Amino acid sequence: FDKTPNVYIIISDMFANNEYISRLYPNKKNDIEEFLLDKKFLVKKNNLSNYGNTTLSIMSILNGAYFDDDFFFKNKKTLPFFSTIIKSFNQTDKVFKSNEYETNYIFCWGDYDIKEKYCFNEKSISYLDNLDIKFINAVMHHTFLRNYFNKVTKRNKSEKRQYLDNYHDILKFKKNKPQFNYLHLYFPHPPYIFNEDCTFRKIPDEQLVVNNKLIPKKSDRVEGYYKNLSCSSMVVKKIINHILINDPSSFLILTADHGPHLMEKTKDIDFSYFNVMDMHSTVMAVKFDKNCNSTFDFKDLSHVNLFRILMNCLSKEKNSILPNKIFYEDVNYDSIRPRKLSPKEIQVLRAK
Repeated sequence: FDKTPNVYIIISDMFANNEYISRLYPNKKNDIEEFLLDKKFLVKKNNLSNYGNTTLSIMSILNGAYFDDDFFFKNKKTLPFFSTIIKSFNQTDKVFKSNEYETNYIFCWGDYDIKEKYCFNEKSISYLDNLDIKFINAVMHHTFLRNYFNKVTKRNKSEKRQYLDNYHDILKFKKNKPQFNYLHLYFPHPPYIFNEDCTFRKIPDEQLVVNNKLIPKKSDRVEGYYKNLSCSSMVVKKIINHILINDPSSFLILTADHGPHLMEKTKDIDFSYFNVMDMHSTVMAVKFDKNCNSTFDFKDLSHVNLFRILMNCLSKEKNSILPNKIFYEDVNYDSIRPRKLSPKEIQVLRAK
């Protein structure tokens, strides 16, 4: 690399953009985009993820690539979550380490807490064992859910372990070596255990799930999502403020992996812009330096181009920019191939 600022990529799982929020909650507001603009981020409004599920979306971000239909279909049908992105994390890790970066990854998949298989230590989950990289004290999820179980359900009241209440406590602002930090924050993804102020709300046991499909009432999904979203905004703002105070010259990226998935998926569902947003609406914001901002066209900012743009900023080697495509999984998205939508098709759909 020609320059080595500290880099932070924050994925807030299922965090929708303001267009979706204003349509679904016309009498409510989320000010995350105003906050980001005030902090001098470039904010892409109405952003849509290229893929509508975590596995392919994160793979696409880290690889800066699309996947053909056969790969997509095979992964939807046969491969477990996360095993397919191991190589993507390893590849990203190698690129940064080859340029003298220290790398930190904060990640843990949610249902491990519900099943009482907790992510406390580095590589504590079996499917992380094949990684060459270090996942630090995987606090993304267990901090909140363990506290929920202890304080609300009393399920683990005998547990004496201390919890990390703030994500920013684990960020390390070292000056001897540039840092690459990947933080995958689990919320506003279900379970919907928060009030808007981040206090816990008691929910029925049948709603203590990580899959929206298992919450039968749309009204419960919509209410729970907004409360989790409001709490997530507070956490994200706290992290970003902490980074900017301690590391003002760093490069920051904030986005989500996919949309909220709140709508029913039936064979009779309307193919509409709102349903596309439900699968793909994501917050998208970057904070680079002025030189970096001049190297790319803002309209090219998308999931698949995030790391291409970042690498172009850090290195003299220039990656080509890919056309933006949305792989919309309509109807039963476990058994069909995606519908590919171009920006022009999205624009026409949005105008209807």
